[in-house]
This record gives sequence, structure tokens and C-alpha cells, in this order.
Amino acid sequence: MTVVSTHRQPVTMPALQDLFDRQHAHVPVMAHTSARQRIERVDRIWNYIKSESNFQVLAEAIHKDFRKPAFEVWATEVGIIKQAALAVRRGLRQWMMD
Repeated sequence: MTVVSTHRQPVTMPALQDLFDRQHAHVPVMAHTSARQRIERVDRIWNYIKSESNFQVLAEAIHKDFRKPAFEVWATEVGIIKQAALAVRRGLRQWMMD
């Protein structure tokens, strides 16, 4: 099975499994990061997505797959990510105390 990526190269299931395995192996490292470090990572993800060039790649891929116009991608897909990033920024320190 092949999964299409936004980089216009097919991603194979073994490649996805490898990525998952590497992420899973990194869990113990992440367990020792501070709230500030985690928030910085969330901010980097959000800044990457909202950059004009990266958003264009995402919008083109979603348009190709689902025929959604760019404004709808921004309002729905990207808006959800923005809200999630804001929620993480607001709640992370408290969540880490629990």
C-alpha cells in the first residue's frame, strides 16, 4: 500500500512504520523535556504550517485530493491546528503537573 504525501513522493507503509518506530523510541527523551521546550516545539510546528510557502503546498495537496479552495483549507484544516496549538500553549504546564 502507498500513501500520498504532500512532498509529491509516495510514502510506503514500511517508511511510515519506520517513522512511527523512531518516534516511539524518542518517547523517553521527550519525557524529560520542560514545558518551555515543548511549547517551543508546538510553536515551530505552527510557524511551519502558517508560512506562506508551506501553506501553499498543503492547500494544493488538499485541493488536489478534496477540491477544497485555499480559503477553506485555512478556515478548517489549518484553523483546527491553530486552535490545538493555542490550547496546548495554555494548558501544557498544568497538564505536566498532573
